[in-house]
Amino acid sequence: MIYLLWTVLNLALFLAFMFVCFKAAGYLRQQLGVFAAILFVFGSCSYINHTNESNLSNSNKKRQTDFFTFLPDSVIDNGTVKNITPKLEKTPISTINLNIAYAKLKGSDKKVPVNAFSSLSGAAGG
Repeated sequence: MIYLLWTVLNLALFLAFMFVCFKAAGYLRQQLGVFAAILFVFGSCSYINHTNESNLSNSNKKRQTDFFTFLPDSVIDNGTVKNITPKLEKTPISTINLNIAYAKLKGSDKKVPVNAFSSLSGAAGG
């Protein structure tokens, strides 16, 4: 539920910001002319998707899924690999899952985790 409230809050703040920007552009057009209003609009739009090279590599790393490998393939019996996906958290708009692959060790009946990662499905905003 907190995700939905956070998304609604972000949407409301964005709409309020857009309203203020349109009012400011109208005020600039009245006081300083059309050129100043156009310059304000284009200047504001230039910040919408502003990235620099140092932040680019960090933002791409955040979007990637962290995939944890616990054991190499050489110590497990490859024919016994199975997956389970328990739900860690379920909300009205999204679900957080934990995906775990497990297998038997070679020469043993002991089941051990091989790799794991988490995933978010559903709406994610804000």
